[in-house]
Amino acid sequence: MICTVGTQFKTQDTPSNRHFGYAQSTTNFPSVLAVTLMSTRTHLISDAAFGPITQSEIQIPTPKGEIERGYGELKQYQLSNKPALRSLNQEGIYQELWGILTSYNIVRLEMAEMAKAHKVEPLRISFINVLYLIQDEFLWCSGRKPRDNP
Repeated sequence: MICTVGTQFKTQDTPSNRHFGYAQSTTNFPSVLAVTLMSTRTHLISDAAFGPITQSEIQIPTPKGEIERGYGELKQYQLSNKPALRSLNQEGIYQELWGILTSYNIVRLEMAEMAKAHKVEPLRISFINVLYLIQDEFLWCSGRKPRDNP
């Protein structure tokens, strides 16, 4: 089963990013709306669309339960709770979001493969542990060791 899920990402407050609009009148950062098609079984994202938070013509329901956890893991662990995306313009924001979602799906695909090998449901596998395993693998491939990083 696939569901439509929406979330917002804060952007840098630059003239170029202000066209995204502000989620609330008291917010200091513009926000971009991301709407995705997400598998309820694996949390893999099959499609995404981005746009101004102020021009969303549909009301995106707040994600509940397990689906909410998928975005929570992305923002908390993968993005390390960073308050805003780094890009300073619309093109950069969209590129950054595609990169974030692509790397998120790489973690989810590895989780699905591990789950299949161990005959458990994909959501029984820890997102953060798989993320760290992949990060360590990149370090190992580069010839560095995790303890060599600042």
